[in-house]
Amino acid sequence: MQHTTTRKIFFSLDQPEQILATLLTTFQAIRTNADTSHVTLTPLHAHTVLLLDADTQRARYIAYQLSSAGYKSFIVASSLEAFTLFLQGAFVPFVILLGQEDINSRFFLSRLLQQVSQKYQWDTPLLSLYTQRHTTALLNTKDFTPVSGPLKEFSPILHEMSPHISTQTTAPLPQIVETPPQPLRDIEQLPFPPLALPQFVAKNGPPEPIINRSTHESQGMSGDVQKISLEGISIGRYQMKTVLGGGPFGEVYQTYDRLRERDVALKAVQMNILPPELSTGIEAEKNFFQQEIDLLSRLSHPNILSPLNCGKSYISGSPFVYKTMPYCTEGSVATLLYQLSSTRLLYPQEAVHILMQVAGALQQAHTYNITYQNFKLTNLLIRSKEQDIRQVHILLSDFAVAQNGSFLVKTPDVFPYIAPERWNGQSLPASDQYGLAAIAYELLTGRVPFTGQSEHIMRQLHLSMQPQPLTLFAPAVSTALSAVVLRGLAKRSEDRFPSIMDFSQALYKYSR
Repeated sequence: MQHTTTRKIFFSLDQPEQILATLLTTFQAIRTNADTSHVTLTPLHAHTVLLLDADTQRARYIAYQLSSAGYKSFIVASSLEAFTLFLQGAFVPFVILLGQEDINSRFFLSRLLQQVSQKYQWDTPLLSLYTQRHTTALLNTKDFTPVSGPLKEFSPILHEMSPHISTQTTAPLPQIVETPPQPLRDIEQLPFPPLALPQFVAKNGPPEPIINRSTHESQGMSGDVQKISLEGISIGRYQMKTVLGGGPFGEVYQTYDRLRERDVALKAVQMNILPPELSTGIEAEKNFFQQEIDLLSRLSHPNILSPLNCGKSYISGSPFVYKTMPYCTEGSVATLLYQLSSTRLLYPQEAVHILMQVAGALQQAHTYNITYQNFKLTNLLIRSKEQDIRQVHILLSDFAVAQNGSFLVKTPDVFPYIAPERWNGQSLPASDQYGLAAIAYELLTGRVPFTGQSEHIMRQLHLSMQPQPLTLFAPAVSTALSAVVLRGLAKRSEDRFPSIMDFSQALYKYSR
């Protein structure tokens, strides 16, 4: 893809209600003016926006507006954080909205832009967002140069922009290369919204921002307690090798089991950084991984991954509990979707093959009055590699131990799959049907039913917003199959299918 000429867009504070319309018009202008003959961005990538802004309230407002138009936004506070998440495969940005950011970490933004250009032949546009005390410019990768000089170095440009802005600011600006402008059709001003959040968010106070964390983050979640990495450490017979994934409270490691003489997956949770609400309903004196083993001992199903072993240990003075599981070298369904994202979506029959296996495991659990409650793509593991996706073997992992409705992990990766009643502390077999329907929506369309940048927004969306028909995003999905998934996502549990198997049989029937 050829670099395009630098384009400038100025902000006005007069018409905040126009922010979404103007952003969408801007995005369309970027698409129209770009040479996409060699670009390998997928439809999923083309609806991904990176919001690089230390002002989380402003970023949440913009992300909320974009989510209503089908864009998925990632909010980060620094370029280093953005680059780390990109390397982990969290996103590929179609455009970057650049707000208040640490000027000292611009190196990592340049590296991110370079990697996207090399891998996807896409020169990601940077749309710099500034309040009325800042200037604004739409840059692309060739024009991006870190600077640290005072604002007066840009006085010719600022003079051109007045009276829309003030020249008083303390934030250094990116260098703007003066080239003959190419007009973006009728786009002359980009209105910037006030910091007020949407009404249903603001009335209960601002939501908690998503805090993206790298897998090796050292700061804990409880006071000054440090999160400890176990990479390279031995616990008895287990030698931790590399991190496979994880979250804010622990990691999963590829681990060598000296007794079995083979690699296993070891999931370790650091107990002194675990929030109190996650231990509600769990016997304090008992390793909750042992409780999971006890819970699943009643079940025998080829699509349920039961732990092999569990234990406790103290490392650097911190208590850990851990469990070992068979090591699935092919990763999870999340891995599969990411590998396909550069070429296509799953075909309905492929998606339903995966869903039928999960539904069978859930039905077996429901027979014994056990609910799963822990939906996310990384918990759907792939047992072995197959050329045909319709032959992959899926294993459902990480059942919730607390069966009284109190289990609700408050991390962004599970928010898209939480049934309305679960937000209110109730867990039913129909709640698992809702979670599986949300997974079905994602497998078939490449997007989750709802996207939002906080727990509060996601709760409101699940409780009150109707998801869009799948046919809008996936032409291969029939109207009948879309209706089946949407019924599984019904707000009231009694409006869903009578059982998870009824739901899966309907999926099978209308995917043929």
